[in-house]
Amino acid sequence: MLATKAISNYYRSPDQWDSIEFQIHASTPVEQLGLLKERMTKYIESLPQFWYPVFRIVCKDIEDSTRMKMALWVQHHLNFQESGERWQRRSNMLLHMKAQLEDLGIGFHLPRQEITVTGIPVLDVPMNRPSHATPSVGQCVYIQQVGLRFPKSFLIFKFCKDCNMTI
Repeated sequence: MLATKAISNYYRSPDQWDSIEFQIHASTPVEQLGLLKERMTKYIESLPQFWYPVFRIVCKDIEDSTRMKMALWVQHHLNFQESGERWQRRSNMLLHMKAQLEDLGIGFHLPRQEITVTGIPVLDVPMNRPSHATPSVGQCVYIQQVGLRFPKSFLIFKFCKDCNMTI
């Protein structure tokens, strides 16, 4: 009796969703995010055999008022049994998305942070430097160029007597 019945697989695992998380600076203009979505739409629609056309770019969180945690949610035209193909597609999408983020100038850079250093020993700087190494009037070398600040009580060395700049 069973030999005459059709056998079919009624349930197969559904097509798989993927989430790609990334962070951008909180000051990124909304227009830039709109351009990113347009470019990702073109990419996804150019590969209908791989991706469903519906996807989402969402802001998941804002941390420290400096960065937004974002996510791109897409659905594959494959199930969990085809994991090798899934990771290859995901990799290709990540590389495309990275190129678009760079092209649009969207990114995240750590904010400047103040550093307080204590207990710095006084440096012994020889005063008989060659004339080309001695700054002229008003020219001083100071550590603010690299973003460090030292308390005024620390005298490390003085380069310019005219402007009395110490670091």
